[in-house]
Amino acid sequence: PREATAIFRFIYVGQIEKHKGISPLIEAFAKLGQEVADMELHIIGSGSRLEDVRKLVKNDSRIHLYGRVERSALPALFRTADITVVPSLCYENSPTVIFESWSCGVPVLASNIEGIAELIKEGENGLTFKAGDTVELAVKIDWCIRHREEIFAMGEKTTQSLIGLSVEEYIGKLIGLYHK
Repeated sequence: PREATAIFRFIYVGQIEKHKGISPLIEAFAKLGQEVADMELHIIGSGSRLEDVRKLVKNDSRIHLYGRVERSALPALFRTADITVVPSLCYENSPTVIFESWSCGVPVLASNIEGIAELIKEGENGLTFKAGDTVELAVKIDWCIRHREEIFAMGEKTTQSLIGLSVEEYIGKLIGLYHK
């Protein structure tokens, strides 16, 4: 089980590309200002915007940029997080990062965009915000920091969101649909 810490940790795991919403995430984080010192953003991934992002975050000691990490290291990184942020600007078909996060007991703060919003049960396994809206995202980030107990409680329930999603269960549902 995860334990609450003094620093609230947000984690982003994914491609460092424009369509993934990394810039709006950093902008929203910056809107809260350096005076909000009890939060960190851990950015894990690589892509064509990595150097741009490196320059963008270099003066903010709360933002940690890892670059690409081995897949085997991800569970340990997820377990250090309080919430995973999925700020996508484009349609995504069931992003794996959401399921990885939930399997580690970490709720998700995600864009309310098709393919993502259908997975999130607001206040139960995560929260949503309007895609690309840095003001709304900043408000949700601030809410998370101020409501740690609720975020921790969501984390306790995330594995319930995975029920019925194993390969065996999915194949069983497909077979049931086509062999009646």
